[in-house]
Amino acid sequence: MKRNLKNMYVYALLLILLSCGSGGSKSGGASASPTPSTPIPLTPSEPVIGVNDVYYDNAIVIREKYFQYLPENPNRINNSITSDAVKKIPSTAGTPITKQDYEVSAGVPMSRKIFVHNFGTTQQVTDFSSDLADSNSYRAAIGAELMDEYIARVNSYAGDNLYIWPAGDAKGNKNPSLQGGLPYFENSLEKSWINVVALANKPGTTGLEWKDLEPLSNAGVAKSWTITAVSEDGTSAKAAENVATVAGQLYEKFPGMKMEMIRQIILSTATDIGALGTDDIFGIGLLNGAKALGGPVYINDKIVVPASKTWEFSNYIRGGKLEKEGAGKLILKGDTGFYSWQNTEINGGILDIRGRHSSGIKIGSAGTLITNSNTKIGKDVINKGILKNVGKGAIIEGNYTAEYGSVTEAEIGTKLIVKGTVKIDGRERNQALGSTLRVLNNNYVTAEPTTATVIEAEKGIEGKFEKVETDELINGKVENTENSIKATISRKNVEDYVNNLSDSDEMQKNTAKNVEVSFKELDKKIEEGNADISKFALSAAKLQKNSLSSSSSALDSLSGQIYASAQALTFQQSQTVNKDLSNRLVMLGTLDNVGDKFGLWISGIGASGKLKQDGYAEGKTKVYGGEVGIDKKFGENLILGTALSYSNANVKFNRHGGESDSGNFGISLYGRVGNNNNPLYAQGRVGLGFVDSKVERDIILSSTDVSRAKIKHNDKVISGYLETGYDVKKGDFVFTPFVGISHDTVQRDAFNEENSQFGLKADKKTYNQTSGLAGIRASQSFNFKNGSKATVQGYVTHQRALNNEDLSFEASYSGLPNAKFKVKGIGLSKNQTWVGAGVLNEVTPNFAWYLNYDGKVDKKVRNNVFTTGVRVNF
Repeated sequence: MKRNLKNMYVYALLLILLSCGSGGSKSGGASASPTPSTPIPLTPSEPVIGVNDVYYDNAIVIREKYFQYLPENPNRINNSITSDAVKKIPSTAGTPITKQDYEVSAGVPMSRKIFVHNFGTTQQVTDFSSDLADSNSYRAAIGAELMDEYIARVNSYAGDNLYIWPAGDAKGNKNPSLQGGLPYFENSLEKSWINVVALANKPGTTGLEWKDLEPLSNAGVAKSWTITAVSEDGTSAKAAENVATVAGQLYEKFPGMKMEMIRQIILSTATDIGALGTDDIFGIGLLNGAKALGGPVYINDKIVVPASKTWEFSNYIRGGKLEKEGAGKLILKGDTGFYSWQNTEINGGILDIRGRHSSGIKIGSAGTLITNSNTKIGKDVINKGILKNVGKGAIIEGNYTAEYGSVTEAEIGTKLIVKGTVKIDGRERNQALGSTLRVLNNNYVTAEPTTATVIEAEKGIEGKFEKVETDELINGKVENTENSIKATISRKNVEDYVNNLSDSDEMQKNTAKNVEVSFKELDKKIEEGNADISKFALSAAKLQKNSLSSSSSALDSLSGQIYASAQALTFQQSQTVNKDLSNRLVMLGTLDNVGDKFGLWISGIGASGKLKQDGYAEGKTKVYGGEVGIDKKFGENLILGTALSYSNANVKFNRHGGESDSGNFGISLYGRVGNNNNPLYAQGRVGLGFVDSKVERDIILSSTDVSRAKIKHNDKVISGYLETGYDVKKGDFVFTPFVGISHDTVQRDAFNEENSQFGLKADKKTYNQTSGLAGIRASQSFNFKNGSKATVQGYVTHQRALNNEDLSFEASYSGLPNAKFKVKGIGLSKNQTWVGAGVLNEVTPNFAWYLNYDGKVDKKVRNNVFTTGVRVNF
């Protein structure tokens, strides 16, 4: 009996204490007696507010201590982010909503959309009946077809839509409209539904000051899926539109995120206002657009990030458990407070942790964990996939286990600190190697070995890594001590490495030799402590991480062969002009009349060909241009003239060789001794050309570091040609053996590819080639009754260079100008053969037209030249 009385006394005392702490009501008004046990002030200096108080000092209570309300941006929305995923329903305000409003076309529903609605019923959701037989049933009010559509789409995996509704504009309503509260009747809709309560200016106020705001239709029975937003125009439709804007921003920031998770983020990041927690007036809280963009604040589900996508969560995440799925990347920028007794699981893709992480982590075989300088993992880490440490101070509070088949990636200069024990399963099982240590380095590695601790274990290390991997151009080895794992790295000799590749060619070997010359100079500068080479060292580090196999685009792009090979095109341009002038001079020896005063001729030139040499990139060439000349006969046998020419040449090389365009303006003096009545002749030209060259090419250091070099240089070409021969005639047929000599000098200007550390820099260079030639020419003339005459001719010429000119030159990389090397490319041919054919038609004594084809065939260069033109005698 005494015991019962004692219990009754205790219960009574508890009831009294509880009643003393109730202070206030959900409907409004300040508490008469604040509750000391739950101090949640607006700022540290403000008075304590009771847990059930909705208003304090005539303003709605804000229950987040450091939340700052801004009247100029009350919902904290970043208006610079827009989304096409937001669709207004209905598209025409005031019209009834139908199933068709949610369709792309007839019978084809929209998916992955955010539907924001601009009105609902004026009656409250509780005014309708759940009895479907009742004329006032919710189903009858919505419409059977539309109701079925909502249920089907929300519960369909393919739907993945979000439905946002205004609660209504009636201040006296304790519940929202039927549409906003529809999950009250159909519970399955809640996961895709958001009801929005509007905060609007009180009558007689403007400016959206916090103290001047009041709610319109309340959350009521829909409080679990309700959020409150400030309405700039005083309607709940505008409030709903603000929520939809934030949902659209989340859709854009987190590509591929399910609408259900977008909904959860919006609701969970809301600022608690009014009564503590979810309440009947405001629902879960006030929309906070800025915080929502930081991702969720609570996770207890699978996070599926699609392949090639990256999501970054910056909010503090409390409680729950994380399961990372999908092939994409999830970055946890902020600290997390996951339940310590439940391990985070990485079953796919990448989890990048940049702060504190309270739980342990299990890395699945398809998962990757990245730790950084500020990473601190509270429990054990078990690795069956990949752990990549890129931070100097990453800490695992428990043990680290590298199971067989796993990879541990460690950067030189970083150190993973394990407070417990490191356990390495290095045994071979089922013909598969044990765990692997992959040593990484983002800095340039010299030939001199560098040793650093990559893992440190306070309680010791058990086992060893079966396999050690490094980047392709880096040597590496690992050794264990009692409490640490140390890695030693040094660079390989690039020239030796490429020379030992089974299918590397001459261009790649020469590039590797040039890179090695530069790396040796860089090693020397680093040893001397020279800071001026830091930019070049950074670029060199990117190159070291690249694959320099024979299929590597990096080696091909670094060759710079275009600057050597393209000079062959400049020589080719000069030869094209030579051929046209040579044909015109032969024409002068064929014409019956060259003009009493002077002759004027105009030619159009078109040519195409190839620059090709084993072991180098191949270039396709095109030349277009024209030439105009004027000449005069002096005496019986001498003709002298001058010509102006312009041609544009283009060459495109494969294998990342680049492209070159050059415009060549030239002036020539030419002459011929001997006419069609004099069998012995001599003819020749001297010319000067001015070439404007443009070169564009890619410089590839890695898949993410590709720069385009664009340079211009001005060159000069000096040309000479002399030919003599003897015409053997029989009737209208002429056979002519001839010999000659030609010379070309090309003066290439200096250039510097400054926009890349591995761009080329070279001084000016002069190239010369002198050649002897011999050939035969045959022609047949036809005289017509109308007085015109046509001459058809053909020839074969063989030309042999009297000197070797390989077009190579000395250069350096722009970031390290002291390391000189030789750049090679397609050289000039020692021997070449020309064949040609043409027709000359003397229509009248004063007018003629002509057409010629000249073709060059040799191992390195192929050129096909077509010329056509007219001559007028005066």
